[in-house]
Amino acid sequence: MWADYVAPLSFHPEAVVHHEARPAQTLARAALESASQAVWVMSSRDPREVLRRHLSLVLADWAEQRKAEVDVERKEVLKQQRLDLLAILASHGVKVDDPSYLTLVTAAADEVRTNLSDGDLADPAQVERLWRASAGSAHGKMWPSLELRVSVERDGRSFSFPDADAMSAILVLANRVTQYGVFRFIDYAGHEPQLAERLRATSLSWYARIPKVPGAPTRLEDVSGYPPL
Repeated sequence: MWADYVAPLSFHPEAVVHHEARPAQTLARAALESASQAVWVMSSRDPREVLRRHLSLVLADWAEQRKAEVDVERKEVLKQQRLDLLAILASHGVKVDDPSYLTLVTAAADEVRTNLSDGDLADPAQVERLWRASAGSAHGKMWPSLELRVSVERDGRSFSFPDADAMSAILVLANRVTQYGVFRFIDYAGHEPQLAERLRATSLSWYARIPKVPGAPTRLEDVSGYPPL
């Protein structure tokens, strides 16, 4: 969605893109929190642990569903459903977590930093700051708007605009965690051997559709350094 907004394949000559902090932060936060749950589940190679983590999220999901339910009888059914699953897990000696989004995000970022990052992923403290800032932006808090802005003086006047580096940092983090989740799912699904060829075919198709500046190669195969080693 962000790419379609800032750099669509079909761009009207009179279109203007305004980069604002809150939409970027909010969209990145949604992607980051969603992908972090999947990465947290799949970061274990032990099938039992993968299942335990999955059921932890299922139980948390049911709890939220129950809280949102307005029908009294339906609310009771959802409550009992959760208790029944907890009883089954307890009978097998399985303990489940109730991880916060901060726990999920930091754990997912650590997994990505270890296995995929090429040095562009924030450190743990910065990951927490990026997540808190994006959550604050989504919740309408003022402090992200104050801290994630750049001010300059020009001809005696002060101008303030969104910090491009802060916007980039949260978008990169969300992208990396989402990308890792997709790759890990492909790996777990047994499609890894076909992944490289599929990615190559997709890259060629995307490049062919992107509007080119004058002088740019018309085919991805003609770009210097392609394919990457």
